[in-house]
Amino acid sequence: MGDDASLWLGANASIEGDGGKWADGSPFSYLHSSAGDANGGKCLSLLTGSSDWERDKCDNMKGYVCKKRGKGKTAKPQLLLHDGYKEEISCQDDLRFLKCSDESVIRVQSAFHGRRRSGVCPSGDVTSQAEVDRCSMKGALSHFRALCDKYQHCPIQPTGTDPCPGVSKYHHIIYSCEQKVCLDSLGIAGGTIPDASFSASSSAINGEPHKARLGGSGCWIPSKILGSWIQVNLGQRFKVTGIVTQRCMYQEYSSSKFELQFSIDGKTWYRHPERPVVGTHMLTRFVFAQYVRLLPRFYGLRFDILGCTPDDTSHDILCNSTATSLGLDGSMTVRCPLDCAQTYTVYGTHIYKQESNICAAAIHSGVIENAIGGIVTLLKRKPQKAYKSSARNGITSSDGDGLARSPSYTFVDQEPRCLGPEWEEFADFCYKRLDDQKTWYGARQACCRLNASLVSIRSKVERDWMQDLLTSAPGDTWIELNAPVVPGEFAWSDHQKVTLTNWAPEEPGDRLENCVAALRQSGKWKMMSCAQLNGYMCKMPTERYALDKGANTSGE
Repeated sequence: MGDDASLWLGANASIEGDGGKWADGSPFSYLHSSAGDANGGKCLSLLTGSSDWERDKCDNMKGYVCKKRGKGKTAKPQLLLHDGYKEEISCQDDLRFLKCSDESVIRVQSAFHGRRRSGVCPSGDVTSQAEVDRCSMKGALSHFRALCDKYQHCPIQPTGTDPCPGVSKYHHIIYSCEQKVCLDSLGIAGGTIPDASFSASSSAINGEPHKARLGGSGCWIPSKILGSWIQVNLGQRFKVTGIVTQRCMYQEYSSSKFELQFSIDGKTWYRHPERPVVGTHMLTRFVFAQYVRLLPRFYGLRFDILGCTPDDTSHDILCNSTATSLGLDGSMTVRCPLDCAQTYTVYGTHIYKQESNICAAAIHSGVIENAIGGIVTLLKRKPQKAYKSSARNGITSSDGDGLARSPSYTFVDQEPRCLGPEWEEFADFCYKRLDDQKTWYGARQACCRLNASLVSIRSKVERDWMQDLLTSAPGDTWIELNAPVVPGEFAWSDHQKVTLTNWAPEEPGDRLENCVAALRQSGKWKMMSCAQLNGYMCKMPTERYALDKGANTSGE
C-alpha cells in the first residue's frame, strides 16, 4: 500500500449497504462496518494502517490505486445487477405502480396481501376485531411475479378471491430493478434482418412488409384488414420472449389486439395462446421459433421481436422420447417441441412411469403447453407399486403397474421457490420460524435437519422484511450470530463478515454470553447464554422442487 496514510476507493456519496454500487457498477456485497456516515465527507478512502474505511472530503489530496482487467483474459460473465430493493405498501383500494427505468425490468422479491400490521391501512375503528385479525392471501408472490416480472411498469392489482372479508387488507411488495434478461432486439429495429426476410399476405402501395421495422419512418399497410398477416424470418431459431408493436395509421373503432403465430420451419404454424395488444408485450410463456407472424385487426403496423439465443442447458428431444430411451439417471433438462399431445403414451399422475412419453407427460402435468412446448426438468423418483390414471390438460393418462427395480420420474418446477407454504420467501431465500424452545446449538441442529441454516441477517432490507416474523413470535428468536472463540467477537457461523448489526441498547455488553437472539417486541439483537431456551428461525436458498411433492407417492 505504499507510504500513504490513506488511499481513495472507487465509491462516493451513493454508498449504502443495500443497493449502493462501486464506481465500476458492481454492487456493495461487502461494506466495512467502519465506513460510518457521510458527515465526514462524501468520498471513501482506505486507511493503510488498519484497513478501515473512512469518509473524507472529495477535494482532499490522497494516493490511489488503479485496477483493470488483465490483457488477454476472457471476462467472466457478470452477475446481473439491480439498483437496490424497492418497497411498495398500498391499501387494497388504492392504485399504485411498481416502476423501473427503461434500462431495467421488475423482479418481484416478496409479495404479501392481507393484514399483519395494525398500523397499516386502518379503516374505521382500528381496535375492532376485524382490524387486529391477521389475514394472509395465498398465492400473492406467484400472482405478482406473473403480473409484473420483466415489465418496466406494473399496476398493483388484487390477487383474486377474498378469504377474509371484513379485514382491512393491504399489499406489501418488495422488488428490484434488474438489467433486462433475454429481452434483446432480434434485429428488426436494428436493421440486421434483411428486407427480404419480411413477407405479408397483402400490402398496399408504398406499404411493403419491410417497412414494418420499429423505429423506422415507413409502415406496413395491408390491402385488407380481415385475415391479413405479416411475418418475419429471424434467420435462426431464437428464444422469443416479447414483442413490441406500434400503430402507424389512425383508424377509428379498430381493435388494438392482434394474434401471434410462430413456426420453426416456416411451414407449420402455431397460434400463441396469448392475445397481445399494441405496445410492449412480454410473453408469459416464451417460445422457440425462427418465424414469427402477426395478424392485426387494424391498418398500419411497425414491430420488433425481443428475445435471445437459446441457452445450452438443455437438448432437444422428440415427442416420443421416454425416460427409458434417454437413460434418465438423477435429473435431466430437455426441450420439448410443439404439439406433442397429438400422439402420446402416459402412465400415472404427477409421478410417471419411465415408459411414458416425456413431453406428453409434461403437458399432462401442466409444466408446458401443447401449443408452445418448452424446457422441462425431470427428476428420478423411486419405483412405484402402481400408477394412477387421470385426465389433465387434454391428456388422459393410463393406469400402470410398477416394477420393483423400475424407477419413475416427476417434473421439477422451473421457477425457484420454497419447499412448502409454511416457508416464507424473500429475495431468493426461504425462511421458517419455529416457536418450540431450544438451546442455540439445538436450534442450529434442528435447522440442519431441514437442510437449512439458523437465520443470518445480511442487509437492512432483509432485517426490515423479517421484522414482522420476529416481533410476532411468542418469545425471543435465536439467530445465527455467535462468538464461538473469543467472547464479544461475534461472527456468522458460515464465516461471512458481519456487515450489518441491529443491537438493542447497551448491547453488545462485556458479559460472557456467546449467542444472540432477536427480541420479541423490537426485533433488536441481544446477547444471551447459548443454553437458554428460545424459538428460532431457519433459512435456506430457494430451489427447484418437484411439482406436487406432497402427492401420494405410493400410487401417483
